[in-house]
Amino acid sequence: MATQKPGMLRSGRSRSNSAHNVFLEYHKHRPSVMKGMQGMQTVDEVEEEEREFDMFHHVMKTGVIYATSRALKNGFSMDDDEWANMGQGAPETGPLPGAPSRDFHYTYENVCVVPGGRAGLTRVMAALGDISVGFFTPDYTAYQQALGLFSRITPSVLLHRNVNEPLMASSDFRFEAGGRGLGAMLLSNPANPTGQSIEGDELESYVEIARDLGLALLMDEFYSHYYYDGETDDHDGKSWPKTVSSASFVEDVNEDPVVIVNGLTKNWRCPGFRVCWIVAPKSICEMLSSAGSFLDGGANAPLQKLALPLMEMEFIRQDTWALQKSFRGKRDFLLAELEKLGIKVNWVPTATFYVWADLSDLPPPLNDCLVFLEECCKHKVICVPGVFFDLNPRQVRHLKESKSINYVRFSYGPRMENLVKGVASMKKMIDYWRQNSTSAGNYAYANL
Repeated sequence: MATQKPGMLRSGRSRSNSAHNVFLEYHKHRPSVMKGMQGMQTVDEVEEEEREFDMFHHVMKTGVIYATSRALKNGFSMDDDEWANMGQGAPETGPLPGAPSRDFHYTYENVCVVPGGRAGLTRVMAALGDISVGFFTPDYTAYQQALGLFSRITPSVLLHRNVNEPLMASSDFRFEAGGRGLGAMLLSNPANPTGQSIEGDELESYVEIARDLGLALLMDEFYSHYYYDGETDDHDGKSWPKTVSSASFVEDVNEDPVVIVNGLTKNWRCPGFRVCWIVAPKSICEMLSSAGSFLDGGANAPLQKLALPLMEMEFIRQDTWALQKSFRGKRDFLLAELEKLGIKVNWVPTATFYVWADLSDLPPPLNDCLVFLEECCKHKVICVPGVFFDLNPRQVRHLKESKSINYVRFSYGPRMENLVKGVASMKKMIDYWRQNSTSAGNYAYANL
């Protein structure tokens, strides 16, 4: 059988989308159902690996890890300058124009409570009782595991009445939360991946609703420094850039059921630092500490001391101004270039460093996010398929039914050169498929 070249189309009757097969096999969602079909050479022909430790459940990998694994299959290396990694969930870490020096030293005080954001979320979930926890979709991919990890928790998705709105109005939130009898609500604000933000009166209403209903509002505020719709410059050397936190509307920190998670990874541009903090009522913090004693054991003490200079208010003020100015420019560049490529952005991101991009107008099969990733990897570009953000904690929905199958998340966290390279490579990819379009079901890729 002749080896099929990348980009070639499968002849004969329509088969299951091979990019989808890779996704399903990678996560072991199904056995090798297509094994034995002649004329096919997909991952489904490979015998499923035997599970060695059946007492452990299979844990899905996040979208970034999946996208990177597909890129590695296509030769990706962190040292290869030809690749454009627009899938990474971390901001660039080098110096920014106008930012203060990032040369800091150890001190003896710390304000950290947990070793990283995921550890913080896991502690929160471990401390919750037998309750329903609400969530939105799309939202941060790691919530899927956090919501499905503990059997005491019943995940409950809150659906938007208006599917064209990225945020749920507080009036709808009150109706949904009260009607479902939620015990907690988990959400990112500003939101990953859409870059939208609940602010002002609406955010205040969310806090009031949590207070009225006795509902724990679990706020992931890891991107709260990345705002682009406020002032653009530090005019007098004293002004504060726009930031948003639900803490502004907490009346009594020991009574209001508001739990806020933040850390150095994103807002302070220190990925890998694994220093995170949780703001919550005292009694909840005590429970979180108890959970940490058997989950993660606490954060690295030297890193906690090293983080102290980053907590100086003047450092935060200057660094946030520089961050917003730099990332606003990258956002505007990427938005303009995606429009030229025919990739829609229904909601201009006012925060974070992500673009939730709609592939619907691209020629098939590129309008399918999993196929789009496979083709991007051939052109040395990384993005994250939208299906990872369509949270499905107990795997109750089929992949093909995902409302995010036509979306991908692009990151403008990397340096500008990375974005320029990625856009140029995607243009070549899209131009090819405009001349050779086919249905996603007929798509085949030799190296899957």
